[in-house]
Amino acid sequence: MFRRLGHTWGIARALSFLGRVEHALGNHDRAAELFEESLPRLRALDDTWAIALALNWLGKLVLDRGDTERAGALQCESLALFRTLDDVWGIAACLDQLTYVASSEGNARRAVRLLGAAEALRGTTGTRPPRAERAAHERAVADLCAALGEEAFTTAWAEGRAMTPEQAIVYAVSDSVSR
Repeated sequence: MFRRLGHTWGIARALSFLGRVEHALGNHDRAAELFEESLPRLRALDDTWAIALALNWLGKLVLDRGDTERAGALQCESLALFRTLDDVWGIAACLDQLTYVASSEGNARRAVRLLGAAEALRGTTGTRPPRAERAAHERAVADLCAALGEEAFTTAWAEGRAMTPEQAIVYAVSDSVSR
């Protein structure tokens, strides 16, 4: 309908939301196509929040395909946009995804710090990871704890939780830039 009407904003947003639906249905290739199609339209509209969200979702899909470098870059771009919006939920979502990037790269200590920082941020808003992602999130926590050992995990977790939001953002981006 939006295409027929030539409604640019509606097309851009609908493509992005359809990407989320396809992701939920397990159609990850189609979801990535939809996000890739929506992003230039959202950028042309300067729809910062929608761009940040689409980048976050696309980053998840790219990471699932094993491209940690691109996933990290997408999450860092999303993080920067959520930061400009002072969107705590979005910042925490990006930190979570950068946790998975660090874990995929074998950097468990960094992953746990990011996870702790994301958890602390969510605590300020009373939110949790999205319901659809909780099982994977809990598995990641358990895997990271097993990889580091309980003592090192607890230490890294506390270091992440002690970071201010700004410190967490700087930390998240610092390693991602130097890949």
